[in-house]
Amino acid sequence: MNQTQMKTTLAQLLQRIKELTPLNSDESMKLCEEAMDLAKSHHLIDEQGWIFLNQSLIERIRSNTTSMLTFAYQANEIFQKTHDIEGQIRANNLISIAYFYYSLFESALAYGLRALELMETFRNDALHCSVLNNLGEVYRETGNNKKAIDYYNQALSISKKLTHLSYTAAIYSNLGEAYASDNDFERAQSYFHSSYDILAQENDQVNLGDLENRLSKLYDRINQYELAIDYAKSAFTRLYEIQNQYYLIDVLVNLYELKTKISDTRAIDHLLHASDMAELIASRKKQLIIYQKLSAHYESLEQYSYALEFMKKYCAINEELMISAMSTKLEILTLEMKYIKETTEFNNLRQRLEQEMLAKQMELEQIKTTNQQLEKKAYEDELTGIWNRRSINTYLKDVFEESNPQGTIALFMMDIDHFKRYNDYWGHAKGDDCIKQISQTISEIKSSNNDIFGRYGGEEFVYISRDVDANQAIDLGNQIKEAVEKLRLFYVFDEISYPVTMSVGIAIGSIQEAKHYAHLLEMADEQLYLAKELGRNRISHTIFSL
Repeated sequence: MNQTQMKTTLAQLLQRIKELTPLNSDESMKLCEEAMDLAKSHHLIDEQGWIFLNQSLIERIRSNTTSMLTFAYQANEIFQKTHDIEGQIRANNLISIAYFYYSLFESALAYGLRALELMETFRNDALHCSVLNNLGEVYRETGNNKKAIDYYNQALSISKKLTHLSYTAAIYSNLGEAYASDNDFERAQSYFHSSYDILAQENDQVNLGDLENRLSKLYDRINQYELAIDYAKSAFTRLYEIQNQYYLIDVLVNLYELKTKISDTRAIDHLLHASDMAELIASRKKQLIIYQKLSAHYESLEQYSYALEFMKKYCAINEELMISAMSTKLEILTLEMKYIKETTEFNNLRQRLEQEMLAKQMELEQIKTTNQQLEKKAYEDELTGIWNRRSINTYLKDVFEESNPQGTIALFMMDIDHFKRYNDYWGHAKGDDCIKQISQTISEIKSSNNDIFGRYGGEEFVYISRDVDANQAIDLGNQIKEAVEKLRLFYVFDEISYPVTMSVGIAIGSIQEAKHYAHLLEMADEQLYLAKELGRNRISHTIFSL
């Protein structure tokens, strides 16, 4: 077979690859490899460039952006040598798109503009439309909506002439987003609805669902809450019917945001549903967003243990994504060093990498600070700064889970006597101050004894001392009780002045005999109840085994 015949064969094979790619990317890639062998064996250089270009398109469908970029660079290198203008335009456009996916907008813009410049010497309306729309996307993402709208409108005028309905719908939607970003809501609505009409005509359920969610967000911004909810619900129903979980997650997050604004207690159900779905499809970026929102939600409710749980999940995924991103950036840098020849571009690469490293370092520091704050909130009592119920239970659980727990333990369950009367007389602010003063006083005793002390809830406290006998524990209980009374905090009830006092219940014994920390707490609580029954401001204790 001569070169002319082989060119015809390869052209037919490339057409077959183009048709097959959206249906079976694996089979398309195999055909590309076969085509490449044929092109190389017949020394058909330009055809090799077009095969690389098709491989880049296949990797785009597969979401393998690094491979997409590699093949596009290889194609562009060949097309520059063969002076194939159309090939260079398509290769530069794909390189621009790959950089856009990586959020490397400066590089995306440079290659997009290079493709547009080459369009001046080559006429292809469909390709011209694609280049213009992609440039609009880059400008919109960088906040230059004026430029974005200009390029979108140029693309739209070409698309309308070509009667590419689905592409026209996409450009209308992009224009809607750009105008919404500029707070021109009237035009945004108009373009969104123009897109909606075409998508409905084409029966494009996936993009209709996505667009309805965008419309929901738009109506929320202009305080048309009922319309926002209606569009979000419609998007959910549409996407649920076709089981498009990727876009469903975005709708669920939007429903959470909408219902949170009206203090709907069921709003969190949408976010938890979105979390389950994101975990199911292993969408790390969506999980990252959702975990951050879940952490913030529970922190706002002062449910710090849940907030910490989701912040830890957020940190784990963020670290995973950051490592992956840096690895990818190094791959890109290696790739660029292979294909970039100008010194100034090398300097730009180095500067960009340094900036990215600094940004990631700052992000890690911020996450570390947030994590530390949540960790503190999760294990500290917010009012007093001492341990909270969670911390105490965790400590006790660790003690009893030791492989061979030895020694004795004394657990003090303590309660401020008639605290409600104090609160009613002085008010809640003074009541909080009373709790803080008592906490501070007992903390000073604790610091001198190296024991554990925390607030178990309300006016109830827990004190834990290890390796003490019964007499030492009782003496310690009296010391605490007397220290509280010496604070001379008074309240009036039935026209009589009373000092603030504390009742103490103590369970003392061998850790091994106690079996479980819950049993130890129960015994101390029973003694506290008995101390109150006997008249308050006293100690009651039990010795279960020594």
